[in-house]
Amino acid sequence: MPAIGGAGAVSVRRQDGNPRSISSTDVNDYLREIAGRDFSAKDFRTWHGTVQAFEWIRVRFACDDVDPIVRPGG
Repeated sequence: MPAIGGAGAVSVRRQDGNPRSISSTDVNDYLREIAGRDFSAKDFRTWHGTVQAFEWIRVRFACDDVDPIVRPGG
């Protein structure tokens, strides 16, 4: 069994039935290609962690008796 992380941690079966290892470089190259910008898997992990933290804070500190924020001009 391969070690978790690093090159070769993930593999897929090609159309011809043969396995192909996918490296972190392959993943990051694909993300840059489809995003059209310099993104990596780390950016997505960081974004996901940030969303999870905000969700925890939102739920943890939710109050029903607080008036919503009123922005100037709105």
